Amino acid sequence: MTYEEIAPFEVAMLTFLSFLTLFFAFYRKLLRDFMFLSFGFLLLTVAKISAMLSSPVIPHLLILSGTALVAYSFLKFYIGHIGELERMERMVFHDPLTGAYSRNFLEEYITEEIKKAKRLDTHFSILLIDLNDFKKVNDTFGHDAGDEVLKIVAQRLRDSLRDYDLIGRWGGDEFLAVLPEETGVKTLEIVDRLVSTFRVAYRGVEVTLSIGYACFPQDGREFEDLLKVADNRMYKSKLLYKEAKKYAVDDTG
Repeated sequence: MTYEEIAPFEVAMLTFLSFLTLFFAFYRKLLRDFMFLSFGFLLLTVAKISAMLSSPVIPHLLILSGTALVAYSFLKFYIGHIGELERMERMVFHDPLTGAYSRNFLEEYITEEIKKAKRLDTHFSILLIDLNDFKKVNDTFGHDAGDEVLKIVAQRLRDSLRDYDLIGRWGGDEFLAVLPEETGVKTLEIVDRLVSTFRVAYRGVEVTLSIGYACFPQDGREFEDLLKVADNRMYKSKLLYKEAKKYAVDDTG
């Protein structure tokens, strides 16, 4: 087929694409996103018609402009699409309030860590962290104050541990930390340090930590077993805190 025979089909196709993108712009309320694309196809259509009619309009300039607009539109869409994927990925992998890792991500990560530890005969520890007196902040100052405290706690926990330790929000006022290559005495030292020194003061209320720990493989070789041990130890830590607080009140009384 000669160019003269193909040209009408090209014009028809470009015209169709121009109206199609314009339709999507209005139908999906994406006028700004599709405006340049539609206008680019329109310029290419005019360029083809000008070339067919030997119009004095410079078709090369129209083709260059139309191609530039189409390329810009696709690039803009691609960048926006990548940004949206990154935002969605962050929502899946991170807690939207604190920026800590999400529970789903932690479960997947620990499952893979267990597989790796079994294969390479290595070890790691998890810390299940509960906030003491957090309820008092919520009840006294409201949930916005509680959210602020959670964000502060998450950042302080990140600052208190190593760069490669993972901190995630397990739910409510509970956090879970994963300590790669740590076990036994070293894990206990970290727990003792956090329990004895970690303080977040908010308008007269002091938030501290109760922590339960579990070490792989000593405390279990499956995630459920490790979590159960850590939860039991955290519960005992919580009871000790309440007892200590009770005696402190009795002594002052």
